[in-house]
Order: sequence, then C-alpha cells, then structure tokens
Amino acid sequence: LASVFEAGKWDFKIDGTADLNAADLEFDTEIKSDSGKVTYVATLTSQAGITLKDVAGRDVPGFDKVALTQVVVTGDSLVADMTYGPRKTPGEIAAFHPSGADKAVLAVTLDKLAFSDLVPGAAGTPLDGVSIDNLTMVVLPPAVASLKPDDPAMPTHIADNLKKVIADAAKHDATKADHALVAGFNLLAELDIKSSKGMGKLMASGGVTETVIPIIGTVSASTFNSAAAKADQLKGLDLSVALPDLKVPGLPSTIKTTKPVFAITEAAPAALKLPTGAGAPAGPFVTVGMDLLMQAGAGTHEFDALLLVGKSSAGKAVINLDGAAKDPKDLFIFKGLSVKTLELASVFEAGKWDFKIDGTA
Repeated sequence: LASVFEAGKWDFKIDGTADLNAADLEFDTEIKSDSGKVTYVATLTSQAGITLKDVAGRDVPGFDKVALTQVVVTGDSLVADMTYGPRKTPGEIAAFHPSGADKAVLAVTLDKLAFSDLVPGAAGTPLDGVSIDNLTMVVLPPAVASLKPDDPAMPTHIADNLKKVIADAAKHDATKADHALVAGFNLLAELDIKSSKGMGKLMASGGVTETVIPIIGTVSASTFNSAAAKADQLKGLDLSVALPDLKVPGLPSTIKTTKPVFAITEAAPAALKLPTGAGAPAGPFVTVGMDLLMQAGAGTHEFDALLLVGKSSAGKAVINLDGAAKDPKDLFIFKGLSVKTLELASVFEAGKWDFKIDGTA
C-alpha cells in the first residue's frame, strides 16, 4: 500500500515488483473511481528498460530492442510510447489479449514517415517520395487466426484507426468493409503520394486524381529487421486497395477498363510482361491492375491488364500498359489471317498515351 491522505483527501495507490514475461520490473498503481467504477492504472518501470520483446513475450524482428517509455497497464491492455527507426519517428505500442489468446496481440501506430523508411526495399522504386499517414500495424500471434476491429479486447483508439482506413478502402470495394486481420504482420495506412514523381505519373496515366490512398494488407515479419536480406524483408508483402473508375486520358472508345486495383506486392503480377530471356525481376512491384475489354475485329477481347512504371529506350521513366488477351481469336476479319497471341503494348510518356497492341499470327 502506498496511499496518502492530505488536505482532507485520499490519494489511493499501490506499488510493488513484478515479472513481465520474465523481465524484472517495478510498478506504481493509481486506484481511480468514477461513477462507482474502480480502475487500477499501473505504470511500469525497470532499471534495465522495458522492450517490446518483454511485452510480447516473443521475438518481434526489428522491434525486439525498441525501448518503451510511459508504459501503462489498464485491465488487460498495455499502452506505451516508443520511437522507430533512425529518424526516431514517434509512435505508440498497444498490447492486448483477445479471448483465448495466450500471447499478446501488438498494435503499433506511428507518426507520418516515408514509405522507404518502413519498407527498405522500396527505396529507388516509384514509391520514393510517398509518405505514410495514420499507420497502424497489428501483429497477431499464430494462435489468433483472425481479428476484427470490433473485438471487445481491442483498445478504442486502435480500433478507431483501423476502422477509418477500412472505411476509406471500402468506398470503391464494399467487400473491404468486412476486412479481418490475419495471423502475422498486418498493415493499414494511408499513402500520401503528392511528393512522389513515380506515383504521380502512375496515377495520372489512369486519370486518378486522389493524392491520399488507403492501403490494406500484410508485410513481412522481417520488414523491420535491418539485418535481414532484402528478399526476406519483402517476403509476404501484399498491400492493395480498389481505386475509383479510371479515366485514362485519350483511351479509344473501343476499350473499357473496370475494377482497378492499386497494389504493392512481393510477387510479380501474373499480367507482367517480361522480355524474352529476362531473369526474374525483383520487387516490390507497384502496379494498377484492372480488367480491360477491347472491341476489335469480330469480337470482344478480354485482358488482365496492368499499369506499371517502366523505362523507355532512352532510359526515361514511362508508364507501360501490359497484358495478354485471354482469347486472341477474331481480331482480324481478313480471311486466312488468324491471331495466335495478342498483347497490350501501350506507353504513357510526356503526359500522353501511345496506344498499341502487338502479337503473333
């Protein structure tokens, strides 16, 4: 007991020592009463410092040695301040236990930072200049296969952050409204692309005017481990969001696009066209995928199409529109001329599209 009666009032407190997943620490607890409800608010301290690994009770690559300050426990949730990365970006960590979870779920929120500071492999890609706002990363232990923002164990401010990004993402894809977190490293944030030349060109090529784009998905468990190989840092990277209908400047009236999706992925999209003999390209891949229908000849040709940043023969950055027709037949009505393959080969450069298709026959 460590309570004090002064000036006619009691300040009720308790203190003591404890173990947090085997880490020795001390605590001071304020006993608060409001409208008949009693709450115990404990502030944890340790001469050795308290790390995220202490809180999680397991390795969290890249965060294990992050020092936490102002560590406060209320009920079954813990909240602490932290800084992330070489730029000392301020943030907060929350830990809580959904029903049936023996290991804590971790939720990290960070102030605005560069995308390349979060995902090192993004440096030198179209994501240069992109910053991340309203970032929330939620790490679910293997035993928690799925979790939604309305889970009663989730701290209110974390749930509110997630719900905002999910609501923004659902504006162009109603299925996102029911998004559930999965085991591993989940990331929800809003990308500010105003200062990114690469992203600016990519979005301009599709007539997208939004400069803040919500993004939802997963990142690698090694994303934040600076000692990990680039391939490991990108493993499992899969972020995406549906975009509004594209308004591709100068698009011929015989071509229609639907269901555009912006994505940042580790794996190369299936529609990506590779030069003959080229080796496997390295990610991250930054693309806008879509369904594309083209009326030509005697039929309608369906493509899984892809907008992505490329380079011209002169080495300048351009936007390519790639994709192969699912069924190239009936492109030509000239008798005796039959199509074997049909591919998009259009280029957006200097603010204009040069629409082309090529193939074999």
